[in-house]
Amino acid sequence: DAELVRSRSEVARLAEELDETEKSLAKAEKELADLAATANVQDPAAVKLQAQARGAAGRFRADGLRRERDYVDQMASEAARRREDLAARQRELAVKEEQHVYYKQHQKREQDRRRAAALERKRRLLDEGEVLPEDEENAATLEDVSATSIQRIARGRAARHYARALKESYEHAGTIIEAAARGMFHRKLVRLLRRRIRAVLTVQCQARGMIHRMYATRLRLKRAQTRAASTIARLYRGLAGRIRHARKRMLVEAAKGAALVVDVKHLFPGDLKELSEAIARPLVDATVAFPPAAVLGLARIVVCVLMSEQRGETVTAFSNIGVKSAVALKALTLGWEDAMRVLRRSHKLLRQLRAMSAGPSSQRPRLLYLPREAMELMAAYGDDPVMSVAAMRRIGPGAKAASHLLAWVKDLVTVHELQRFFLDDIGDVMPGWLNRQRVRHRERRRAMLRLAELDRSCTVARDCVAASKAAGDAWGLPDKVREELEALKAAAQAHLDAFDEREKGLRAKEEAEEQRNFQQDQQAVLFASRDLDVKKQEYAEKKERAERGGKAEELMLPGLLAEIQAASVVRREMETRSKLAVVRRQRDREKRREWFEHPHEVRFKAAQAGEADALARLALLERGAFVALLGGELYTRGLKGSKAGELAALDARLQAAQARHAETSGALGLVGDQFEAELVQLFEAERRREAQPGDWANPSDEEKEEDLVEDEAEAVAEAERKRFFVTRELLEIAPTRPRPLLVCVGRDLSGRAKRALVQGLTEELPGMFVHVRSEANSGVDVSAIQRVLSTGQSVIAEVDAGLSQKQRNRFLSAVSVAKTALVPSPYAMLALGDPRNRVGQLGDDYLGCAEEDLRATSDGPMKRTLEQVAEAVHSLASSVAALDSIQELGALAEPPSRAHAVVLEAVVILLTPTNRFRPPSEAVAGMAWAACRLLLADPVEFVQRLGEVDPATIPEPNLDVLHLYLGHGTDRQPQGGLTGGGFVGDGASPGGGGRGSPSGGG
Repeated sequence: DAELVRSRSEVARLAEELDETEKSLAKAEKELADLAATANVQDPAAVKLQAQARGAAGRFRADGLRRERDYVDQMASEAARRREDLAARQRELAVKEEQHVYYKQHQKREQDRRRAAALERKRRLLDEGEVLPEDEENAATLEDVSATSIQRIARGRAARHYARALKESYEHAGTIIEAAARGMFHRKLVRLLRRRIRAVLTVQCQARGMIHRMYATRLRLKRAQTRAASTIARLYRGLAGRIRHARKRMLVEAAKGAALVVDVKHLFPGDLKELSEAIARPLVDATVAFPPAAVLGLARIVVCVLMSEQRGETVTAFSNIGVKSAVALKALTLGWEDAMRVLRRSHKLLRQLRAMSAGPSSQRPRLLYLPREAMELMAAYGDDPVMSVAAMRRIGPGAKAASHLLAWVKDLVTVHELQRFFLDDIGDVMPGWLNRQRVRHRERRRAMLRLAELDRSCTVARDCVAASKAAGDAWGLPDKVREELEALKAAAQAHLDAFDEREKGLRAKEEAEEQRNFQQDQQAVLFASRDLDVKKQEYAEKKERAERGGKAEELMLPGLLAEIQAASVVRREMETRSKLAVVRRQRDREKRREWFEHPHEVRFKAAQAGEADALARLALLERGAFVALLGGELYTRGLKGSKAGELAALDARLQAAQARHAETSGALGLVGDQFEAELVQLFEAERRREAQPGDWANPSDEEKEEDLVEDEAEAVAEAERKRFFVTRELLEIAPTRPRPLLVCVGRDLSGRAKRALVQGLTEELPGMFVHVRSEANSGVDVSAIQRVLSTGQSVIAEVDAGLSQKQRNRFLSAVSVAKTALVPSPYAMLALGDPRNRVGQLGDDYLGCAEEDLRATSDGPMKRTLEQVAEAVHSLASSVAALDSIQELGALAEPPSRAHAVVLEAVVILLTPTNRFRPPSEAVAGMAWAACRLLLADPVEFVQRLGEVDPATIPEPNLDVLHLYLGHGTDRQPQGGLTGGGFVGDGASPGGGGRGSPSGGG
């Protein structure tokens, strides 16, 4: 039964699947029929289209039809297979049902047969007249029949009543179920609709939010970029402004410093003569040292900056036989004698220095020109340690003049390097503000010319409007042209007004700056007068006290009188500068009031151009209105009759107006350019006049006469000095070598030896060497050395050759690169210090490296250690008490302490580098004290052998053992016996130098 139920369920399922498949097949066949009908209609067009244009529409439809047919065939085959499967299952189910019915009937017949046999056996056992209960139950009586009928009727009525009530309840339940189902279905539909609406709203909300967020993001990004750009621009402008302000401050300070350092209050002729005397004494006395070589380099730079050689300046000199001659000043080959001559002409030199640095107040700020040779010399001496103001103050006699001259040169170099950033302010020949003002005036003239042109155009347009009104014609087009031109005129007038306001602000700013400078000059005059009055009053008080017998006041009078004279010179200079500043201010006011108006010809051409412009605009507007009435340019091609004549007349009028406008505009541009070119020529002529050297750049006749007298007197004084015997070699400057020298002085030399070496070379060969001290590239600074070689001089360079292999290799690589890169390639020499140099006692200037060299050396700690070791060995060798103590120690049968034994074992390792040793150990018997006593027997030889130890030749295994000895603490060892360390050898004594072997007793 269960299998039959399963078979029935499977057949029902297959029937449902077959039904669905047949429905899908019917639907697919219908779609295929529709598609085939459409394809039959569209295929010819598709084929034609494919044949003509080779498109893809026909192929796409054919492919779709073929795919649909394949799908229908597949569905048909699937339906046929399902039918066959269903029929087989139905046949199988029918067979099973027949077998089931036959089985039931057979069982019923067998059950009835067995029951009948049992009843028959019971009947045979009954007596006559007895009836079986089963037969009695089966016997039908009247009562049974009546009762059955009554029951049937009652059951019928009850069943009908129950059926009627059940039907009513079913109908009511069905109504309720239908209502609930319809409600459920409609609620589902409404829920689905609401879900769809919510989904649509959500999608729309998300889309709108995404779009607006994207827009807000772009807007926020744009604002952030704008803020970032503004911040960057603000920071850059601030940085550029700070840099420009710092440069301007440095420029002003350098210019003022250059003028201040050589003015009448700070540098005097006696200071220059003191420096010349410091140079002159070594020329006649070989025992007196020359000043540092940097002083000669400074003199060369000063002569080069003053361009004495270019101007052909000479100094007078007498030969040994009294012949007078003029010696030319050549900056690059200037020697000590020529430098002395230049410095002795102190008044002339001071005047040139002051004129070079300050100049008169009547002249505008000017560009400073320094020769290329001066800049190269300054760069070459830039790494010289003596070429600094602080170092120049320590050279001894002439230090004041040397330091002031160096400060003057450095300030001028600073001005020369910074002035290129302020060319707009300084100008080339004319003042910078005047050049900018003339550029603005040119722009204003262009704006005024454009305004005059538009004014004439408006006038012509108004005349056209008035003429049209008077003639009774339409005046809308001329009035429109008038409005356009008046709008352009208003814009041009607004631009001109804004330009004038900007010009007014710039002029007020420039006048305020000029007023501030003028007030500063007035205050300087006031301060100078007040200073002079104070000094005069002080002089009067001191003089009065001196007349009463005050000796101290009497001694102070000459100094006060000199101060009064200096203050008088300063006040006179300040007053002259103030008066000249007034003159310059008046000239600047006149220059600011200058204005060059356009001539009548230019204004006439502007009026013609404005008139032509208005007529051209009117003609263009009239033709446009006529064409618009016709319907556009397209309808003007086939136009005939009077309309064509009118259009031709309008075209001819437009062409004539445009040609006249182009002609007048070209003529206006031509005359305007000619006028501006005439102004440029006028300005260039003024520039040439201003560029001519004034009286301030050339000495006056009185100054020339004073220079000649000073030159003659100094030449006589120099000739008097030549009465002493002076060899020619001392007077001759060092010749220029065909190939320069590169003398490398190691920093491991002792400080005194290094200074003596550098000083000896620079004194014996004056002007030939430049001292370079640089930390770059182990001291071999190629750029610094090349700057010196470019001037034809040789180099003394302080280098770091090192003590370790790493630093030596680095130094050799640097030298190799320098030899290849330098032009010309120099001869190189190297001076190194001995590793056995000692540090010396406190205050010993002859021994030990300088502290600054040790700090600059990469192997400085190693050099300090070697110097201390050498000093310790020297102390042992020079001390008799130490030698006696060593000899007494060797006479002891046992070591005084464990430390003595450990130290002597380490000493044995140092003295016998050919042997190999074991680390210290407490478990193994140590080296015999007798072997150590052999070393201590001869203290002199022992100390000598200690001094001969070369740290670079100690084997690495011995170094490892020594490290272990240094880390071996003696405080934990027992108090008796020796340490357990020793050396592996052939039993020879430590002093015997026996050859070690890998095995053997120690």
